[in-house]
Amino acid sequence: MPTHDHSPAHPLATALALSLGAAIALGLSRFSYGLLLPPMRADLGWSYLLAGAMNTFNALGYFLGALATPALMRRLGVWRLLIAGCVLASVFMLMSGLVSDTTTLFLQRVCAGVASAFIFIAGGVLAARLGSMHSQRAGFYIGLYYGGTGFGIALSALLVPAALAAAQEHGAAHAWQWPWLALGIACLLATAIMALPAKAIGEAPRALDTPRRFAWRDFAPSLAGYFMFGVGYIGYMTFVIALLKQQGMPPGAHHRVLHPAGPGGSGVVAHLGPHARPLQRRRIAGDPECRAGRGEHPAGADQLRARRLPLRPGLRRRVPVGGGLDDGPGAA
Repeated sequence: MPTHDHSPAHPLATALALSLGAAIALGLSRFSYGLLLPPMRADLGWSYLLAGAMNTFNALGYFLGALATPALMRRLGVWRLLIAGCVLASVFMLMSGLVSDTTTLFLQRVCAGVASAFIFIAGGVLAARLGSMHSQRAGFYIGLYYGGTGFGIALSALLVPAALAAAQEHGAAHAWQWPWLALGIACLLATAIMALPAKAIGEAPRALDTPRRFAWRDFAPSLAGYFMFGVGYIGYMTFVIALLKQQGMPPGAHHRVLHPAGPGGSGVVAHLGPHARPLQRRRIAGDPECRAGRGEHPAGADQLRARRLPLRPGLRRRVPVGGGLDDGPGAA
């Protein structure tokens, strides 16, 4: 993938296309399982423990993939890893529509989790890179990327019941397999739409600074918060549909529970944009390097051109993956 500092011709369209990565990684690959759990459990005779373990294994795969992502981004490049993750996730989704063995489905969920980590992290790096090219709208573009998760959830809520109903009408032996096939095809289409716009972002030049150690103490509160968030949302998203069905909600109605997630994901965009602007102004006003990038601090311009990065050195230590907003994994 080329290294350049030229902004894509249509940054908004590029950010929208890139948000499909988040839609694949979480909205389609992970959250769709909650919609499919009731028919899969009824057909395969799973206990709730076994059904919940499926998403636990998916989270384990995501964790393993996240650990491997920095090294893979250094070796393959961010864009290549993003597209590879999208293709792999699509294949694993399609595989779920072709098998019914529990062990194979466990393996599929682990592999899908690994691929989702590749997508979500690499896509986040590219979204931050795009934001660094447009500092005044950085929060909006980054928020748009993460809002793609909501788009994926909404698409799942539309595809799964339609495919499930079609499978039942045709007397399919395992009706839940049709939605997996539909979701896999949707992932492939999203990958095709995203590939070229994401490539146009380019990759930042490798940082010349000496890599710093990951600051565990600085990240401990955030890691603890994310851990508790994961415990709550994975449990909720896995079993909420099964709970509603058990309480007597009609089959055609319980899928609507996830429909508001689409606008909710869009709300991430509306929330981050306004909140990012004052932070961005404060950072630029107090940072000689950022002011140099705008031509307001000539003394710092030479240093900025030498590093070709808009971030303070102190900030780089606090970013666990990517090392900064746009410099790739080499600085981590």
